[in-house]
Amino acid sequence: LGSWWSRYHPYTADEYRALLDRFRAAGVPFSVAVLDMDWHVTDVDPAIGSGWTGYTWDRALFPDPAAFLADVHARGQRVTLNVHPADGVGPHEEAYAAMCAALGLDPSTRDPIAFDVTDEAFLTAYLDVLHRGLEADGVDFWWIDWQQGAHSRVAGIDPLWMLNHFHFLDNARDGRRPLTFSRYAGPGSHRYPVGFSGDAVISWASLEFQPRFTAAAANIGYGWWSHDIGGHMFGAKDDELATRWVQLGTFSPVLRLHSSHNPFLTKEPWSYGPEHAAVQTDFLRLRHRLVPYLHTMNHRAARDGVPLVTPLYHRWSRHPEAYDVPGEFAFGSQLLVAPVTSPRDPASTTAGVRAWLPDGVWVDVLTGLAYDGGRELVLHRDLASIPVLAPAGAVVPLDAADVPGDDPVEPAALEVLVVVGADGAFTLVEDDGTGDGLDEARVARTPLTWDQAAGALTVGPVGGATGVPPALRTWTATFLSV
Repeated sequence: LGSWWSRYHPYTADEYRALLDRFRAAGVPFSVAVLDMDWHVTDVDPAIGSGWTGYTWDRALFPDPAAFLADVHARGQRVTLNVHPADGVGPHEEAYAAMCAALGLDPSTRDPIAFDVTDEAFLTAYLDVLHRGLEADGVDFWWIDWQQGAHSRVAGIDPLWMLNHFHFLDNARDGRRPLTFSRYAGPGSHRYPVGFSGDAVISWASLEFQPRFTAAAANIGYGWWSHDIGGHMFGAKDDELATRWVQLGTFSPVLRLHSSHNPFLTKEPWSYGPEHAAVQTDFLRLRHRLVPYLHTMNHRAARDGVPLVTPLYHRWSRHPEAYDVPGEFAFGSQLLVAPVTSPRDPASTTAGVRAWLPDGVWVDVLTGLAYDGGRELVLHRDLASIPVLAPAGAVVPLDAADVPGDDPVEPAALEVLVVVGADGAFTLVEDDGTGDGLDEARVARTPLTWDQAAGALTVGPVGGATGVPPALRTWTATFLSV
């Protein structure tokens, strides 16, 4: 639920470590380290494969994969590797002989083993032989980057849907919390993965499309959606565009910075001008401060089927105005976000975004600005902010650290944002990190209640798994727009 780092680039282990060191020195936290396809051998004889598919570490880049993965874990991050399974298993793979043994094939023929997701024997070996060893070395989950079409030997069976289904089940073994990350496999594929659409174009038009698309995905239950923050391909370097995309990413289901080989389009904050680097850093830190709120909303999604990001018309379906602002969305139970998706006006140095606010008083939690609702309006912001609005009575828990760590553990200190003006309540949900989150014996719930008449915020007592939160915790209350 924190930030993900991803770039299509042939890193060496030392280069990747140096990058993570620099992020830490700059106070930029990440929770997931992504390795695109260059982790494996890509220089392959065309007679046996394309190089896109691979299960063998490129030892020229990663001479000791297990040590590298252990180092990343020691930093508090999780690791996902990119796989394109369509080419099957070539004779150059380290696991080729073991795959032949599992399938009763003769390895001396050196014939490639075809990928066939409809063959139970192949699918079993695919998971047991090709992936288990890599997982034992420290791979936490897989980025299933299938780009080879929706057809298989059995009519109606989409290979990507099947890969998501079985990777998810396999990743859940031994009581672990399962996860896959995948290209979109059509309606119904929302059941398993964090999804993404494929390579995003770098343009303002592409950025403008992202929030309305992400919100509308909730209409078919696709809640955990990721897009290439900053765009992946084409376009040109644009500091303002990249900064606005990071701000949107902070209030997206998954914040995954991603870029291509292009040396001019990398997404490290320091690769932009000082003004933009500072704003991007602030928002990447904010994303990790939001994890307590995000984790609670994750439980809501698992238990109640309500995605983190939803269109306004899900909650205000009888208001025509809710349908006229497709780029504005609800972000969990407490917040509305109207991301900025157009360049600043050169004279005012602000950018405007059209929004609709339901009845009541709304306060921007980033600026403290208060607005009367029940109207449409244009909100203007400088580069440092976007409209993130909460109604009177909203209660939003944050990690109190200015720079949270990479590993999103239960914070020892929490800051609670309270929008005064009406009674409010929020239940902070934490768990032991195992299972599907539905076993109440593993879940701790801390009620946060704001009594407007008494002017009192009450925290606790903790219910359920009382051993999950720290035994001692510091609480700070920030009352917005008093």
